[in-house]
Amino acid sequence: MVATSLQPKTFTYDTSLDLKLDVYLPTSRQSTKNGKVPAFVHFHGGGMVTGSRNDAFFPEWINTILPAKGFLVVSADYRLLFPSTPADMVTDVHTLFSYLSTSSTPLDTWLSSLDIALDAGRFVVSGQSGGNYPARAAATNATVTPRPITWLSLFGQGSDWLSDFWLSPQNVLPYTPFFEYDQTRAKKLVEQGGGKVVSDSAYLTLQGGKVGHTTGRNNLYIHFAQTGLYVDVLLSSPGIASKLGTAPYTERLSLLPPSLLPLLLPITASTPPTYIIHGTSDHMVPIADSYKLKDDLEKEGVQVRVDWVEGAEHGLLADDFGGLVEGFDGVVGRVVKWLEKRVN
Repeated sequence: MVATSLQPKTFTYDTSLDLKLDVYLPTSRQSTKNGKVPAFVHFHGGGMVTGSRNDAFFPEWINTILPAKGFLVVSADYRLLFPSTPADMVTDVHTLFSYLSTSSTPLDTWLSSLDIALDAGRFVVSGQSGGNYPARAAATNATVTPRPITWLSLFGQGSDWLSDFWLSPQNVLPYTPFFEYDQTRAKKLVEQGGGKVVSDSAYLTLQGGKVGHTTGRNNLYIHFAQTGLYVDVLLSSPGIASKLGTAPYTERLSLLPPSLLPLLLPITASTPPTYIIHGTSDHMVPIADSYKLKDDLEKEGVQVRVDWVEGAEHGLLADDFGGLVEGFDGVVGRVVKWLEKRVN
């Protein structure tokens, strides 16, 4: 059976933490092999601190074009940074992939009733902006099973945490014109240690037309960038960003305590073939992050393909933030064709 509706069905993949995922069924059988379909597992953006599996920034092509090519799409929530940690995110990735490959779960039972089965040998993992951290965890961590056969990095955050951009204050406000920013609310959340554990913080249109969230968590990305505290929070190590920032770039990695190195999710030779998309004018996650990712992959002999989108801001927006960059459809067409080749 194939889907006749693009509406997702929601499941809870970790009942103890109420972590949810949305499933979009394939609308064609063109990628079905031996009765099984490939899975495209996507992690939403939001600077690791906010966002949701189904908010307004979910890329529409993922739940329309990919199902039409025969992919079953999974969009998953995960525990958000602060008060949760990167280690918590990695745990959630393990839990998610285990759930997707376990029989007799509510998801498996539902798919079986539709005569659909997931192909554990054809999992693709994708991360958008801050969601690239959990995607990278899936791609680089050998204990995550099933192993993804491809990793898609969409203007992904987290490939060069030791760069000057992440270790020093950055004025990102001119490049976030549609986001609410309330410094007072941000500071209050910081004083509260991030407040309660959150895994779903969907962007909403607030009074006045700005985008944000009623909890104010949307303020955290801008606040951490403006203050240069991102890496302090990421590594749960107050003061480490300023310490690293005073050292030459080539010496910074050696200054990190060994216990923190796994949180950088180092690339290994077992990392799957990777496709990187990034705008050349991105001021929220610099394209230098993706240059570093490309270099690291090539050093390990991992197949990598890149699409540097000329003039695109974060999210592949045009430089006036009035819509998507010119040529966006071509970007999507190229990556979809590549994904089809990987799973067929």
